[in-house]
Amino acid sequence: MQAQLEQELAEHKQEQAKEEQAYYTAWAQDAEAAWEKGLVFYQPVIQAHSIGSDERTPRGL
Repeated sequence: MQAQLEQELAEHKQEQAKEEQAYYTAWAQDAEAAWEKGLVFYQPVIQAHSIGSDERTPRGL
């Protein structure tokens, strides 16, 4: 029973890590594309996240 719970927890953490990696990869790609287009919007996004916003939209739109 304990081993099964540990297995499920490990799988959950692994899936969560994959989701976070995908999120940050998408964020980096969006930021790079915007930078190339000259749409620099980093500052508002950083401020929104620094004041405790848990919204996971890196686009700042």
